[in-house]
Amino acid sequence: MNRLRAETIAEALERARHSDSRLVLLVGDAPEALAVAGVAAARELGWPSIDLNVALGERLLPFTPSERRDEAWDALEALVGRPDPGLVAVGTDILFEPALGYRPYEALRRLGRRGPLVATWFGTVDEADIVRSAPGHPEYTRVRLDVPYLQVESKGSLA
Repeated sequence: MNRLRAETIAEALERARHSDSRLVLLVGDAPEALAVAGVAAARELGWPSIDLNVALGERLLPFTPSERRDEAWDALEALVGRPDPGLVAVGTDILFEPALGYRPYEALRRLGRRGPLVATWFGTVDEADIVRSAPGHPEYTRVRLDVPYLQVESKGSLA
């Protein structure tokens, strides 16, 4: 069993508390299930949630496509702020938009340094790596996973 995989949100957050990034990922391959799990996590923790696909998209809409890349990080930081006591980020697919220039995993880790963050990740865990899409796809990402995560089953429950 992967040592970063947690069984409960509380367990994952406790592990993240001792890390440089207080990030916990909810990982799954069904977008609807991830949304359900994110809402459930926010309710369980009593934290606000934000759909980054909607909020960040709205924040960047006034800018031209060439300006969006320059504004993307500042807009993301402004939306997330310094989460106290924490924040649940659902709809993180926008971070994979190549035109915005994010490195999605690194962006989420960096946001987790600002305060406790639970975020959804549409993808899989393969041994010690977190993966999004397949090689050759514009959203393909494969990086070493070094934050606690919970596996989300297809119905939105945590495995």
